[in-house]
Amino acid sequence: MGEANCMLLAWSHQPTAREDWRSNWWNRSQVRAALAQQGGKLIFNSKNDPRPVQETLLQSSCSLSDSTLQAYDIYGKLHTVKLQHIQYKERVGIRQGQIARLMEGHVTKYGMPLEHAAQCTVLAKFGSVDAAAMQSFISVVEDILFRAPAKRDKAPVHKQDEVQVHCYDEYACYVDKDGIVSDQKARVRMFCLAFVTGKPFLEIGLNDRRRQGKEIVRRKDILPMYTERWIRFENLEFHSIVDLKTFEEEQVIKIPPPDGCFFELMRFRVRPPQNREKNLTVKAMMKIAGSKVEIRIEAMAAANASRSRGTAESRRTIPCEDICIRFPIPEAWIYIFREERHWGVGSVHAKKMKPGKVKNLKERLLGAVQTVENNLIQVGTGEAKYEHVYRSLVWRIPRLPKEQQEAYKSYMLKCRFELSSFDLMPDEFLPNAEVDFTMPLATISNTVVRSISVEQHEDPDRVEKFVRYVAKSHYKLEIDYVQCMDLDAETSLASKPNMEDFTMPDVHQPAMNPGEIGAIHESYRIDLPEEAQYNRREKDSSSDEEDEKDTRKMPMVKIDIA
Repeated sequence: MGEANCMLLAWSHQPTAREDWRSNWWNRSQVRAALAQQGGKLIFNSKNDPRPVQETLLQSSCSLSDSTLQAYDIYGKLHTVKLQHIQYKERVGIRQGQIARLMEGHVTKYGMPLEHAAQCTVLAKFGSVDAAAMQSFISVVEDILFRAPAKRDKAPVHKQDEVQVHCYDEYACYVDKDGIVSDQKARVRMFCLAFVTGKPFLEIGLNDRRRQGKEIVRRKDILPMYTERWIRFENLEFHSIVDLKTFEEEQVIKIPPPDGCFFELMRFRVRPPQNREKNLTVKAMMKIAGSKVEIRIEAMAAANASRSRGTAESRRTIPCEDICIRFPIPEAWIYIFREERHWGVGSVHAKKMKPGKVKNLKERLLGAVQTVENNLIQVGTGEAKYEHVYRSLVWRIPRLPKEQQEAYKSYMLKCRFELSSFDLMPDEFLPNAEVDFTMPLATISNTVVRSISVEQHEDPDRVEKFVRYVAKSHYKLEIDYVQCMDLDAETSLASKPNMEDFTMPDVHQPAMNPGEIGAIHESYRIDLPEEAQYNRREKDSSSDEEDEKDTRKMPMVKIDIA
């Protein structure tokens, strides 16, 4: 039994039919994930209470949604993910891949196009303000779902038979400030979803190097391919439903597919090529000139094009989508990127830089406008703002290169501000930024599903076959910190020759040292002089005159804050 502990925020009860998940509240709980014989279990309890509050069984029909951000309080958001049970229902509808088949006359048994719509039942929702803790929790739950048993114990009847295979590339590397890639690793995860009548078997053929020249499949089972490369699989891991003997002998994945169950079929590692051009080139730099600071990020997408063999489609460009670049901000500078609003605290949004357009050009030429509006953050495309959940300046770009635009076009984010006398200069900065993006093709591993065969089926030619490729990349990008004389200078001080004539600006120093301020305001000390003590005189007098004089005498209080 494997266990993993993770401190998260969880909803420990299911909402009723009239309730919405948004109307519930967050309960701080401890989530334990354990692997059992019947499947995995999630146990919710408090940190000090050994008795579980609730238990949820993880089956093969369960899955995790994509991690999203949700508002948590007035200061920021948190990472959330849903554990959901998925069932599929046939209904009338047309997918993009079905239009070509309808034009050829491939319709269902009842003469209408159908699709299998997913119906999700949310079992629990988890959240965390720590991105690393959330990612660790997702990895543990995915490992348990991968080992959960799945069987085909009945023979269903479908109006529209369909087989889907999803291939996900996961790539991670470290990129230094010179653009050199190191510590790269990649793996491939394959998922399967089948709706077939009866009790057939699926045979999935990949571009395994051991299978080259030994393929024996029907012509109708061959799928369109975007590459003819053959790759080598390493560290193979299979689901319990896969016939391992058939794979060792024929290098074909043979399974009796569970009905309407989206499950992970296999995992394997690949070795990424060494000297290959990066799909997305990102450079991050911070310039410091005395009290002036500038953050500059440049992003450029390379040219990737492909054409599916066996089809009439022309070559298409493979873009980088859902780009997210996170530049860490020191804690002492966070308030610069925040602003108060009527509902709480918000972030300053970026302004788009429009080349070739100058605002109020006529007024500026006539001298009517003297001041120029200074924007804190400027971007060439996309949106940028500070996100407190990452403690970073986040730049989000939907797609590069854009539609109807060429590749190798650079876009820039520029953030410039000046520190005041009360701002602190950090002793050290975080060394790395993070970059995440996806591509609608397995461009990292070059994995290809070459064929899908449906055996022991009443009409295998009527089975729709669909393959989806996605590549997910993650970069750790080294930030180039430069101390220069002027922010507009193109090069750093160390790279300029004959620097005797130039003077380096003084390093920013705050008006007050935090250590000295803490010592000053730590406590107050009150010293009373000896002649002004609140002691009664030894000789007591009954005269009213002397009593009035004593009451008028006030002690001298000296406050020493040194």
